[in-house]
Amino acid sequence: MPCSLVDMASARGNSLSDVSQLWMGVHPSGPSVIRASGETLASYVERDPATLGAAVRHLYGSLPFLFKVLSVRQPLSIQAHPTKTYSRNESRHGAWKFHHLIVQEHAKILNQERPDLYPDPNHKPEIAIALTHFRALCGFRPYEEIVSFSTGGDHTGMGTAERDLVLELHGWYPGDIGCLAAFFLNQILLLPGQAIYLPPNVPHAYLQGATSRGKDGLSKPLVFDRYNPGSNPALGTFFLMKKKKCSNVPLQKSNPTSNCKTMWGHVADCVECMACSDNVVRAGLTPKHIDVPTLCGMLSYQCHPPAPFLPISDPTDPYLALYNPPIQDFAVYRISVGTPYLQTYSLSVQETIL
Repeated sequence: MPCSLVDMASARGNSLSDVSQLWMGVHPSGPSVIRASGETLASYVERDPATLGAAVRHLYGSLPFLFKVLSVRQPLSIQAHPTKTYSRNESRHGAWKFHHLIVQEHAKILNQERPDLYPDPNHKPEIAIALTHFRALCGFRPYEEIVSFSTGGDHTGMGTAERDLVLELHGWYPGDIGCLAAFFLNQILLLPGQAIYLPPNVPHAYLQGATSRGKDGLSKPLVFDRYNPGSNPALGTFFLMKKKKCSNVPLQKSNPTSNCKTMWGHVADCVECMACSDNVVRAGLTPKHIDVPTLCGMLSYQCHPPAPFLPISDPTDPYLALYNPPIQDFAVYRISVGTPYLQTYSLSVQETIL
C-alpha cells in the first residue's frame, strides 16, 4: 500500500512532474476520497458527523479547514481572498469626502452574485509553511519604498532585485500588468520551517521554491544567503486541527526526518492550511478573469515590511511546535524528530485531526 505522496502519485500513474497540488479536505472543488471504500471524505463526515467532535460539529457542521501540498516551479497568480465582513473606504473624485462602508458577509454576497467565480460563502485566511527555501510576494510594501520606485526620471529609485523580478515575471507572463507588482508588494524569502500568515484581503503570490525552471526548461537555483543566511532542520510530520485544547492517540513516527525527503523533497515546496474555501480574487499573472471592482474594493492597503510567521515551541515536548494563526478555523502542529520514536499525544473531543 502506498505510504507517501510520491508512492500515491505513482500508484495513480502520475510522474512527480505531474503533481503540482494535493488537496486534503471536503471542499467540492477537490474532495478527498477514502481509498479503502472510494467514498468522499465529505460524504463520510456527513454520514457520521460525530467524527468531527462535538465542538467542531456545532460551530461548523463539517471539516472547517482545507490542507494543500504545493509544488511551485513557476510564479503563481497574484490573488487575495474575501473575508466574511470587511470595511471599505470610498471617495468621489474631486470631492475629497470619504465614505466608510461596512460590508457584512462579503464572501456570502460574492457567492450569491457570482457563483461561477466564487463557489462558496466562506472566508479564506491561510498559512503557507515552507518546506524548501521559498519565495513569495506578500502585502503592500512600506509607502516610502513604493514612492521611491515610482519617482525619479532616470529610474534610479528602482532596486536591482525588483527590476530583476519584473523581468523574470515578464518572461513567464509577457505584458501582464501583474509583472509590476514587484514594485508594490513585499518580496519575502522563507527558510524551511518558516511560514507566512495571509489574512483575507491581503494580496499575495507564490513565486518559486528552492529550484525553479525557466521558460527554456533549464534549472535555475536560487541564492538566498543575502536575504536569510542559515538553515533549519528538515520538517517532520504535519498535523492540522481545529483549535482548542486537548482520548489519547498513539502516534508512531518512524524517522520522519528521512521520510520528509521521500514524501516532500522532490514533490513539494510548501504546505498550506486554510479555511475551507476556494474563493480567489485574482490581480495578475494569470489568463483567468480579474474582477477589478471587487479586487480594488476589498484589498487591505496597509503598508508594512513582511515578517515570517514562526511556530511556537512546546516547552514540554522538544519535537512539537505550533503554528497558531489568529483565527478559529485551524492550527498546524509540526512534529519533527530525527530517530525512530513512539509518543502518545492527547487530543480532546474538541479537535479534528487530518
